[in-house]
Amino acid sequence: MRSLSVRMARSGCLALLVSLVACLGCGGPASNLVPVKGTVTYKDGKALTKGSVVFVPDTAKGNSGKFQPVGVIDANGNYELGTQGKPGAPPGAYLVLVNCQADPPADDPYAVPKSLVSSIYQHADKTDLSVQVPSGNYDLKVSPPE
Repeated sequence: MRSLSVRMARSGCLALLVSLVACLGCGGPASNLVPVKGTVTYKDGKALTKGSVVFVPDTAKGNSGKFQPVGVIDANGNYELGTQGKPGAPPGAYLVLVNCQADPPADDPYAVPKSLVSSIYQHADKTDLSVQVPSGNYDLKVSPPE
């Protein structure tokens, strides 16, 4: 029984190693990532203090990328994108999504969280935010909920 477990573990490790080598050698997004950092503010200039930013490849503008770079918004409104665990984003045109929800009320932890930004920023087909990587400026201005 033990030798079967050892063989299964070895074959699992081998499969993982082969997959890793294949990904590293394929020249995927990690080979040409561009640093992307910015600040998310409301249109009145106040920083958004939590949430996330997602760059969705804009196929209408020729970006057929398969990866969606993601970043977390910090307490000062800053974010930095990463793609598959590596910092940066592949070059191309992107639609930008921003998600930020209020904390649930203390007396009702099961309440549906309320968005702190307009719902248009949660849908690639509705967002009015777009960027071109590289561009040098990745600051985003969002509107509060309707």
